[in-house]
Amino acid sequence: MALNQRRLKILNLIREDGHAKVQDLSKIFKVTDVTIRQDLEELEKMGYIEREHGGCLLYTSDAAD
Repeated sequence: MALNQRRLKILNLIREDGHAKVQDLSKIFKVTDVTIRQDLEELEKMGYIEREHGGCLLYTSDAAD
């Protein structure tokens, strides 16, 4: 299943900075915080990111090291 366009753009922003905040993404994409949280939840399920309070981090396989 391919990522929709917004989720792909969100993922690209997270890859650039290594992290992102829900509020910032909400403003950038002009959607609600709830919508961004749902997008982040899907990206996390797919193994791309790790969610944290208020935002997310880019998933790295050596994050636990």
